[in-house]
Amino acid sequence: MVPSTFTSPGLDRDGLSGLLDSCLLTDDEYAAGRDHWRQLPHAFDGLLNPVT
Repeated sequence: MVPSTFTSPGLDRDGLSGLLDSCLLTDDEYAAGRDHWRQLPHAFDGLLNPVT
């Protein structure tokens, strides 16, 4: 994994790191495969405005 670098005045590094880590699949989710992944909740729907 390539580390990422983010800079910003007042950046909550721990908060950002936790948010990004929460986007990753767990080992069990990864092992379940693509069919299972499609059933996972769409975590970003509340954050983004989908284009219709």
